[in-house]
Amino acid sequence: MEILAIKDLSFCYAGEDSPALSDINITVSQGDFTVLAGATGSGKSTLLRLIKRELAPRGVTTGSIDICGAPVSALSDRDAAARIGYVAQRPEEQTVTDRVWHELAFGLECLGTPPALIRRRVAEVAAFFGIEDRFDRPTSALSGGEKQLLALASVMTMQPELLLLDEPTSRLDPIAAQNFISAVRRLNRELGLTVIIAEHRLEDILPLATQVVILDGGRVADSGDARAVTARIPPASPVADAMPAAVRLHRALGSTLPCPLSVREGRGFIADNYGNSVRALPATDIAEKAEKKPYALEFSDVFFRYSREGADVLRGMSLRDLSIECLVRDGQSDSALRRMSSDDLYSEMCRQYFNPTAAFPAILDETIRKNIVQLYNEVPTTFQEWCTKGSVSDFKATPDHNYIIGGGAFELVGENGELKASKPDTHLLPQRKIDTYGTQFTMSRQAFINDDIGFLSQVPGVYSAAAKRKINMQVYSLIYGNTAKIFDGKTLFNAAHGNQVTTGAKPSLAAINALMLKMQAQRDPFGEAINVAPRMLVLPIGYGMEVDTILHSASIKTDDNNYTGYNPMANKNLTYVEDATLNMLAGDNACPWFLVANPMTAKSIQVDYLNGQETPTIRRSEVPGTLGFVWDIYMDWGISVTDYRGIARNDGVAIKI
Repeated sequence: MEILAIKDLSFCYAGEDSPALSDINITVSQGDFTVLAGATGSGKSTLLRLIKRELAPRGVTTGSIDICGAPVSALSDRDAAARIGYVAQRPEEQTVTDRVWHELAFGLECLGTPPALIRRRVAEVAAFFGIEDRFDRPTSALSGGEKQLLALASVMTMQPELLLLDEPTSRLDPIAAQNFISAVRRLNRELGLTVIIAEHRLEDILPLATQVVILDGGRVADSGDARAVTARIPPASPVADAMPAAVRLHRALGSTLPCPLSVREGRGFIADNYGNSVRALPATDIAEKAEKKPYALEFSDVFFRYSREGADVLRGMSLRDLSIECLVRDGQSDSALRRMSSDDLYSEMCRQYFNPTAAFPAILDETIRKNIVQLYNEVPTTFQEWCTKGSVSDFKATPDHNYIIGGGAFELVGENGELKASKPDTHLLPQRKIDTYGTQFTMSRQAFINDDIGFLSQVPGVYSAAAKRKINMQVYSLIYGNTAKIFDGKTLFNAAHGNQVTTGAKPSLAAINALMLKMQAQRDPFGEAINVAPRMLVLPIGYGMEVDTILHSASIKTDDNNYTGYNPMANKNLTYVEDATLNMLAGDNACPWFLVANPMTAKSIQVDYLNGQETPTIRRSEVPGTLGFVWDIYMDWGISVTDYRGIARNDGVAIKI
């Protein structure tokens, strides 16, 4: 069955004189795996975007593109979006939501798919791609390969008939690229999905092809069976050198036999046809090139790290070696330094420690700084999932006027057009104030002499992690203890604020709904409804499995143990986080849990940082009489209540773990 037919297609970009595509004729059958090959600028991306009409560039198009016998232009918006899937080079440009499961469901939601079908499709696709363990992860925390796999999975939830991929592995490392290509292969072989892929990793992708289309200068230079096309590629073709090794070997041997596409086929091709003879490949000008350029690669002052944000990895270099290397860079004798005892070398490093041009302290500072940032970001805290963050410029304690959402009057204008002066009502909130927290740590003389290079990654990271955990503790202590008073002199959670359920209960369908009703019933100072949107449950550990069932199951039992075939909570788009800090604070007492709002409708708790600096800062310090290299590590933050209507509390019950 013919699924795609492109006839006499030509395209010229707006404002250009020469066409980007000319006289393109391609036919793709159902289940085909078509590879588009060609040099950069040959028209591969343009062709794919014309097929995916929502992405079609501006310009003049002639010819036709038919999907299953119908012009692409005649498809409804819904059919065009659902039947033709598209994955681009940059996965971040296709990611539109904050969570993995949100991203998987987004396309189906836009198509108006029933919720029950959305949940089933999402579950099926997540299982197929093996991403169930990342279901609730933030999309921002995914690696490049994970984001690209998610982009593919999100497209597949809509069950397209044709999948277009525009160099999807161009920004991936080899392992991530191989995983992605394997997933595409499964879609084609196991599900019969028709695939058209523009790809530069021909070594991996060409053995999968049922047909190959070579584009050159916007025209089809050749097309057809993969083996036949690759065997016909002339040596001067822009894609000749990009062919798999087996294809290039076949061409170099001048063979007229069927062309191998993979390494496995290439080994069989050599064994079957040249196993009993010795032949030399044609001579090349390698020697001549070597005389002009004696080095293929040359490295100087190379550092290595596992990730862009990570610290430099000093493999095979001890702290003593690092010190000697730094002092040599500063102009000292290598041989003299290597004859020094570790104690004498330590004394020399101390003399250089506060020299602003010295290499050693600069390297230590940078290594420590990167480890601090990396480990701070990796600490598993939860406050950042639901608190807002702010920035202040000084340490002065100043009252913050919060402009309450919905707190302004919008009046009817009379016949004479007179407008009355008005301003939003303001409530004076508790003072926003930040404080400085910090400590001091030392690489001791003993650590230096013992060559303890692990100090650089371990000790500073401990203090960095402690800073983030302290913020987490302060946030949860504030909402657990309920001691913070706001503009009206009342505590944050108070009957007058309508944001507390004092009859404690564990999270259930009824209990969650009760908190939602309290939040949604909040009003502005004029008594008008402001429609606060609930966003997230903040829970102690022990309720996660039960709450996940309540929020996501298609059906559920009510509190009176009656079965209902429909779970209304499944459509509320609520999420949840669990934090053991609440359990620790409560001990054997009742442990509260909370509902927080979407900050766009009402904020709740805010963490302020000095000038937006969200990670600890280090500074070299000099302490007389201290045997060691000393650093100060510090951070400035403060926590305040921004709006009582953005958070609601159930006083909870005791939890036994």
